[in-house]
Amino acid sequence: MGSSDPFKLYTDVFKQMAAVEKLQPTLKLHMEIARINSHFQSVSKLEREFLTASKLLQHGTVASAAAKAMPDFSAVDQCLKALSASSYPRIADDFRKWERLWDRPAFQRPAAGWSASMADLSVAATRASLGDPLLSRLFAPASAFTKLANRTAQRIDSASSDEVKSRLGASLDVIEAQLVGHTSTLASAIDSAIGIEEDQFAIDVPLTLGRREQIEMLEAEVSDSTDLVQLAQAAPSTNVNTLAREVVELVVQCNEHARMRSLDDVFKLTNRLLQVASQLPWIDAKNGVHFGQFLDGLYFILYEGAGKDHLRYMKAWGGPLDDDACEVVFIVKHLRNKWLRHDPEHGDQKSIKKSYEQLRERFKELGLAAPPRRASDYRRLQARLLKEVHTFLVRLFDELERAGSAP
Repeated sequence: MGSSDPFKLYTDVFKQMAAVEKLQPTLKLHMEIARINSHFQSVSKLEREFLTASKLLQHGTVASAAAKAMPDFSAVDQCLKALSASSYPRIADDFRKWERLWDRPAFQRPAAGWSASMADLSVAATRASLGDPLLSRLFAPASAFTKLANRTAQRIDSASSDEVKSRLGASLDVIEAQLVGHTSTLASAIDSAIGIEEDQFAIDVPLTLGRREQIEMLEAEVSDSTDLVQLAQAAPSTNVNTLAREVVELVVQCNEHARMRSLDDVFKLTNRLLQVASQLPWIDAKNGVHFGQFLDGLYFILYEGAGKDHLRYMKAWGGPLDDDACEVVFIVKHLRNKWLRHDPEHGDQKSIKKSYEQLRERFKELGLAAPPRRASDYRRLQARLLKEVHTFLVRLFDELERAGSAP
């Protein structure tokens, strides 16, 4: 779009939006989500939000209320045929139940975004010849959203006030916009992949963060319940989703920068990494089991996906970062290996004492005086780790960009 000033770009986008009346609601939503995520810090991200909304129009999924044009399901339908016999009935049933809501005015906008983003993911997956179990994992967030949408429809029908109905509809708009943005990132990752390595692995954790977000938006104290930005900012879980989605996006962008320098991908794109990337933003780490799955995801991206004992982002192995800049990676590794996935009391008394001292220090670094017990403790730890990982990946991205622009 040609502008280096994100705020000028924002103004230009709204001028174009005003000229295309039927695109306005969807484009406005995506621009608002851009503000929620502080995307104005990056022109490229803001451009992506505009292009996503424009793509919805190109797909023919955004129509005037009078026309009531329905989203095109054909690309998704074709991709669903690649699912296994055990996965197909479950996912297809979720999607068809959601499809039956598309003629209701409150669901036309989220249906448009959902269908367009799923079409993009389906096309990318078909081109890459992806099959089960990976394919069903990639569809899992969309399937979880369809369940949430159907529950939302039932709650709207039984709601006691227009205020509750408005909040329910607005919360679904926010969550759909998150799904659209994340699905677009996954489709881009698959399209840009130089082969996807086979790696048997599956995360089996309920993807319930959307439900948590909706509860928080229903309970939030805001002056205008139709203001998506106010609602989203009042829901702490929305920030968790944003951080996790941007972690995945940064992983993809770091790989792109490495390729520009004729280097191998920093984070090797495998079945395992794609499964983790698709589900990470939707995990509500409310207990030890779910937090363990979340921590597994971070570990597989940051440690195993980057070379294990030969981490490609570290200077010792040809990367741009020194040991101190990678501290959060070793915190994630330590918490997983010494707390959740292995017994800290393994070994002699001296080793056990040292393990507990190190764990206590790790929790202290993350703002906890002791291991988490309550759901609020686990969620706070999830948010803190995502923030630290996000900071680490931004630094890696900046260093790779700086190295790529050096003479």
